[in-house]
Amino acid sequence: MKNTRVLVALASLLAAGCSTSLAAPPSLYPPGAEPFKDVPPSHRNNQVPMIYVTDRLPESDSATGTNYGYRRSRSLGFGEVTAQYGVGPLPWEVFSAESLKEKREVDLSLQITKASEVGRFQESPGLAVQVGLSYVERKDTTLDNAAKEKFLKLLKDALSRGTRRDVYVFIPGYFDTFEQSAMTLAGLWHFLGRDGVAILYSWPGGSGGMSGYGYSRESADFTQFHLREFLRLLGSSPDLDRVHLIGHARGGDLILNVLRELLLSNNSDVIRAQKELKLDTAVLAAPDFDIDSIGQRLSGDRLRFVPRRMVIYTGQGDGAGGTSGWLLGSVTRLGDMKETEFPPGVPESALKGPQLQIIQCQVKLTGTYDAYATHPGVVSDLILVLRDHKDPGAENGRPLGRQQNMFWTITDDYLRKTPPAPAPPPPSNPPK
Repeated sequence: MKNTRVLVALASLLAAGCSTSLAAPPSLYPPGAEPFKDVPPSHRNNQVPMIYVTDRLPESDSATGTNYGYRRSRSLGFGEVTAQYGVGPLPWEVFSAESLKEKREVDLSLQITKASEVGRFQESPGLAVQVGLSYVERKDTTLDNAAKEKFLKLLKDALSRGTRRDVYVFIPGYFDTFEQSAMTLAGLWHFLGRDGVAILYSWPGGSGGMSGYGYSRESADFTQFHLREFLRLLGSSPDLDRVHLIGHARGGDLILNVLRELLLSNNSDVIRAQKELKLDTAVLAAPDFDIDSIGQRLSGDRLRFVPRRMVIYTGQGDGAGGTSGWLLGSVTRLGDMKETEFPPGVPESALKGPQLQIIQCQVKLTGTYDAYATHPGVVSDLILVLRDHKDPGAENGRPLGRQQNMFWTITDDYLRKTPPAPAPPPPSNPPK
């Protein structure tokens, strides 16, 4: 029975993110809403341009550009990837209107039309040479600087097409391929309003099968060096104001591991680390965390203070939490935590303020594993967090539920409830 549950869960994980059509519109956008009125002119089409950074090994070239598999590359490549909704060009008025319909009359199937690598850093680590009593990495600084300049120019050009100086970096989970991750990010960025820059950080997972889980887990360790150096480079951009990180499943674990390394390199000065990274919001969706270690990392290592705010979307029975628990011999994953439990090591006061937000997705329309990208209510809340910078609470425009005065909650009717009619104004001349 246990093996059967593992296989079923693995199958659901492999299917997650495979949708080739735009997700249902967010509940935040009821009929008559105009969420795209401020979309920059250059983004008013049915194509979604994104920057990508990857340490996947290039495997081949095709009509759409560079193809990446699941094997690892010791060098970090970067380029542009474009997703397109529908077949051929669609007028913006048609596409934007259809994207807000639950029952669409136009084909909005999604495909990757371009993935072109434009630059690559040197292999890391490079050849080690002895200098006195220590060993240092021998690299050509000229080549590295040229790659950095090329990436920063790519970022500057992308930012110039919009009005927001924000980037949204998506770090997917174990089983997502390069293409699946790009399609997930395309849908999120479209509903976020198509301003700022969407960046996919694709690491070498997704090999498939039971052995693929172990391979992907080690690949997550492998990619930490590259992700750390990339976030440093991103924060050095003079054209950028804010960085937002979205980590799904194991991608959330990667975020915490890398933030810990960056915090230590800044002598545990959280303000200095936050400024170096320009880090505004870190979103961890269906995080692959063991409950016994989450308090050590968030509070003991003070990682929750590095971003301006940390938002965790979780839910009982998460595909990520359940599968990881079975495969690793642990049954206490954050995704399976009951609303009556309390994260060990996280002080109650931390959950009463807006800086750390643990949001339980009590939803049935979709699974909780990919609700951040597919559920109309959860996607709506993500928009309120990343685009509008709203704190939780009805008084702040995010009417989340509250559980045990610790956890926020989202249900299927989030933002779908009809607000009560306003009370009639008192008469100007009340009768005596």
